[in-house]
Amino acid sequence: MNLHFCTRTAVAGRNSCGHFFVALQSVFLYNEEMAFGNLFSRLFRKKSDKRIAVKGNISTSLVERINSSMDLLVMKSVNLNEQWNSERETILKLRDDAKKFVEVDEILAAKFEQDILGSITALSSSCDAALAGQSDADVKKSLAALSSVISQRLSLQK
Repeated sequence: MNLHFCTRTAVAGRNSCGHFFVALQSVFLYNEEMAFGNLFSRLFRKKSDKRIAVKGNISTSLVERINSSMDLLVMKSVNLNEQWNSERETILKLRDDAKKFVEVDEILAAKFEQDILGSITALSSSCDAALAGQSDADVKKSLAALSSVISQRLSLQK
């Protein structure tokens, strides 16, 4: 089977195959230039630039997730009955403390931030159980754990 990509146009009488291959070749050359340029820029970038960019993005996203999760937790705690007033006030205080988080370029800070997200999830589940009518819904225990981890994370900033 012989496939011909080159055709002759009736109007111009020229071979259109050459234009196709020139265009295809320029695409390949452009991609090669981009690949080599990207490779060289990575090779000659300072290691400190890479480290700050990677860790900064992770830390920022965790802090933003903590703040949005705490906002959702506050909205959920508003629905708790008056039996949980002191816990509701503690959740509001913890949200304000979490808003004070500043980026810290340490692995320990990222670990605390992940622990905070886990504690927020546990407290949210406890609040759901309390809203469902369970009398002892582990809200106090989950709240104490969250408070402890937030205070540990805040101590890294000092």
